[in-house]
Amino acid sequence: MAVGRPLAVTLLVVGLAGLTAIMIWALDRSGPRGARERRDAESWVGVRQAAVSAARDGEQGAAVCEAARGIARADSAQLWELEDSGLVAGETAGTPPRERHLRLPEGVRAELDEDWAGQAGGLLAAVEGPVLAATGALRVHLEPMLLGGRCVGFLAVGWDAYVTGPGDDARSVLALLAAHAALVVERGELARSALTDALTGLPNRRAFEDELRREMARATRLRLPLTVALIDLDGFKQLNDNAGHAAGDAALRATAGAWGHGLRSMDVLARYGGDEFAVLLPGCTLPEAHEVLDRMRLSTPLGLGCSIGVTSWHDGEPGDELIARADTALYASKRSGRNRTTALEPDGEAALRFG
Repeated sequence: MAVGRPLAVTLLVVGLAGLTAIMIWALDRSGPRGARERRDAESWVGVRQAAVSAARDGEQGAAVCEAARGIARADSAQLWELEDSGLVAGETAGTPPRERHLRLPEGVRAELDEDWAGQAGGLLAAVEGPVLAATGALRVHLEPMLLGGRCVGFLAVGWDAYVTGPGDDARSVLALLAAHAALVVERGELARSALTDALTGLPNRRAFEDELRREMARATRLRLPLTVALIDLDGFKQLNDNAGHAAGDAALRATAGAWGHGLRSMDVLARYGGDEFAVLLPGCTLPEAHEVLDRMRLSTPLGLGCSIGVTSWHDGEPGDELIARADTALYASKRSGRNRTTALEPDGEAALRFG
């Protein structure tokens, strides 16, 4: 299944349509054949459908991971993005990693900022160990995501058993997927400044709504729960009026920092507007979300309190309806005395209050 240069270039530059095309082509070419492999056909169809569905939903990172896992016959795949602190797991497929933030061995992070040529072998070996530890896999294969000779991260595929790894044909396709993933990362970096609240450094409302759409698509695809909360700072207006806007700004920054410490890397804390924040908790049920939100409420700094409304999403529900229900729960918390959490079930009934 060697990928010729003209085909590789063509598929890479045509964007989303090209990604969908390469996955259909590559997955079909490397799918089960013959009687001895027919027992894998049902799971193979599932991988193919998940990858193509993600690509057509605009989730190109997720699509790359699903395709890479299928092509390599692996148990997991991740996009590890290079950041100042090390590597951070972005999109994943299959078995999720145990850790999503990796600190790299001393000196390796600095070397990754230099030209990749000539040092690839040693750097791959240095990164492989932390990725093995983070994923729990017994074997991993790494493909660097390169932009102009600069490494911006790695596409990793992992197996829960000792295997020989992907063959030459599969490696060719994995390298092409890694190249596409590098472009996805670059576009994300360029867009990030337009999606960040300048005061707190948190995602802004637009970024939160974008992430909500992605997580709803993922929750549907993987059949996972999804919970959303809206939070208002109690007493913020009085602080702003009495101590001035500078003190109010400092309180918002301190609150963003304190609340962020209690969240997982996959969770999203955003400044929704003014003194209102929004939280997205993928994979969390309402009881689990309550524990997270209560820790956040108790960590609110400077003697301030907060009122929280939380609800869970049901498959097929529009995002604006989900947000509206969380807003209803938020105002129920305010009416009942503030500094508490109100949870509403998807049917809008059975309000529960904590605090």
